[in-house]
Amino acid sequence: MTPERAALLAKYRAEHEEEKRVHQSLDALPIRELLAKRVELAPRIIRTPRRTMDQLAEQVGATRETMGEVLRASIAEYVARSSDCLPQPEDEDLPFFELLYELSLNAKQTETVQQDSWLKAFVSFDAFRETYLAGVDRRKVAMLRSQIEVATQKCVRPQRFVTLRVGGRGGYWNDRENFYEAAGTWALLPNKTEYFNRQFQFVEVSVIDEIVQLLRAGYKPSEYSHASGSAALSDIGQRGMLLSSAELSGEGAAVKTGEAGDARHGDGLWNVYGDRGIRGEGSYNTIAWFDEYFVTFGVNAERQEAYLQTLAPEDWKSGFYESLIGPMWETGKGKIVDFGGEGNLLGPRVPLTALDAVYAWKANEAEVRAWIRQFAPQAKFVSLEAVQALSSGGSYVNALAIQEGLTPDVAWESLKKQSVIIE
Repeated sequence: MTPERAALLAKYRAEHEEEKRVHQSLDALPIRELLAKRVELAPRIIRTPRRTMDQLAEQVGATRETMGEVLRASIAEYVARSSDCLPQPEDEDLPFFELLYELSLNAKQTETVQQDSWLKAFVSFDAFRETYLAGVDRRKVAMLRSQIEVATQKCVRPQRFVTLRVGGRGGYWNDRENFYEAAGTWALLPNKTEYFNRQFQFVEVSVIDEIVQLLRAGYKPSEYSHASGSAALSDIGQRGMLLSSAELSGEGAAVKTGEAGDARHGDGLWNVYGDRGIRGEGSYNTIAWFDEYFVTFGVNAERQEAYLQTLAPEDWKSGFYESLIGPMWETGKGKIVDFGGEGNLLGPRVPLTALDAVYAWKANEAEVRAWIRQFAPQAKFVSLEAVQALSSGGSYVNALAIQEGLTPDVAWESLKKQSVIIE
């Protein structure tokens, strides 16, 4: 090693040790004092402004009148060079997805669509695929859906829970400070200083209000959950059941969500599977367009097993590794079966009467509550952000409560005192 390189390495090590010492001293502070310092250190959330139709046309080198045809060439060019095995867009491709997002918003404006009829292709993924993806490989279409999901989560960010990092970690997964749906009052969750990645988690205060209500009501997470998406909500409600993708396909119905729904995981399963507890957003489902969202159904084990006990032998379908556990009728009748890494077999169907909660993004609360009132009135709404905040910050908020002699609900409510308002 040259003297110059040795000196540079020694300098780096000294700076690293000093940074570590500073952060350790900060972590020794009471949580409230550390939280105040972290609010000062945290990146600032910035709202991405929407553009006019003329500005959007300028991005693709068109006028408003010629934009429809120019877009066809731009979309074809992107699809041609995009990978059929990369489920997230590259950094340089984010403007392309931001363009699609803003066009999807304009597609909902009646007056704008009357002037620019080609916008109808951006009202849903099905309309977009029919117009721009005819003849495109099935797997490449599935990858594009996944990229739209990632862009929705990173550029649009309907979630009322965001993670920011000072300096980022390089690559696309550098959590973005700029996003479209940034308006709100955001409170920083208490945490350690985390000098390795400088992570800051913000939650919108409406979620804190929800957490306070949940704690005061004695909230407990559902015993099991089945992840789905908003695209299937209407059909699920009308059927009164969660059905397997294979059964839906057998009836000639379109599979809109789940592993089979994004065309990357085969033809589906003959039973409804779930996780123990709440797995969270993004599990076994792809949101295909910018106005779709994740829905997770919380399943009450006692009510589901009571339903399973009413089934006849011919109602049971084959399951994973059945040969390892014996015939399903003998070992699984009336019980939820744990397949370990393959999940939990909830049964051939799950009636909506077995649900005790429906989990979705806070931004979609009104729509999901309306669905609950109509189809599963015994279930409660819980936001996915509330679940995430309780998981990520719950232990630190509980420690804050102990330090200050507060109850956990009051400690959570006190986080609103140090918040940032984004217009």
